[in-house]
Amino acid sequence: MRILFALLLAASILLGTKWFLAANQPAPATRIEVMEQLAAGQFSIELVPMFDAGPDAFSLQAEEASSIVVELQGENVLNHSAPVATGETVTIENVTGLIEGDNELFVRATPADGSADLVRAMRVRVLRNQLRLAEAWLSSEPGLAVEGTVTVSLSGIESKEHEH
Repeated sequence: MRILFALLLAASILLGTKWFLAANQPAPATRIEVMEQLAAGQFSIELVPMFDAGPDAFSLQAEEASSIVVELQGENVLNHSAPVATGETVTIENVTGLIEGDNELFVRATPADGSADLVRAMRVRVLRNQLRLAEAWLSSEPGLAVEGTVTVSLSGIESKEHEH
């Protein structure tokens, strides 16, 4: 009798679990296609480190070490491996991939010297047709690389067609 009760209890637990999981299934996902409209204009990015930037001395692949890295929406836009002097402007011309709405720009610059007690900063500017859209200052904790995210919100896309 106890064996029959144990089997009946186990079967009811398994069937109850199966019923619970079947009843709580999420609705099938609806596919939503987002049409991202590319922003019009000639875009460029200017980077001005307030420190000497150089390739990362601790990189596992020394030949691919970068002094400045820039990513737009997760895509690599700049992988600058040459040293950059304090105050020298690094310009990325003809930046593509900016869309109507928010655009995320990730910037990382590695200091050339290994001073662990210095705080460093870098100016980042985003330009459209040589006019400043956004400007941000990124800074580091003492002894670390300067890195951060700059969000640029674009609206009012210019039409490429002219009305007559």
